[in-house]
Amino acid sequence: METVKNIAAGVSIAAVVIGAIHILIPNGKMTKQMRYIAGLLLIIAVVSPFAGASFELDFHVSDTKMQIGAEGMLTNQVTHIVGELLSQNEIDFKFIEPSMDISPEGDISIYRIYVAGASDADAAAQLIRENFPECEVDVDAK
Repeated sequence: METVKNIAAGVSIAAVVIGAIHILIPNGKMTKQMRYIAGLLLIIAVVSPFAGASFELDFHVSDTKMQIGAEGMLTNQVTHIVGELLSQNEIDFKFIEPSMDISPEGDISIYRIYVAGASDADAAAQLIRENFPECEVDVDAK
């Protein structure tokens, strides 16, 4: 099914490109070459999905849940930042749970960061306190 989708997408893109080229070329000029180019584009669009032309992007998607609200987005950002901070310092952990408050005026404050299952609780707490000095930090060891 993916191959059919790729063929349809390729033919659609080729049709748009061929149409754009056809509009740009004056009438009567280069019609033979235009047909040749159009034929090549369509052949490439149909054959390329079978040729195994695929692009793989090497990236890591974390297992955090997508949240639409401002508080949820900020919670995920703080979780990611603290997780990266601990990982860069080779401190393993189970999960991170930030607590924050958004006032009716729109002010945002992170008042507590909880880390569970840290391999080095003292070092983790010190790192978090250095980077989030206004927060209460609570770190449980493994």
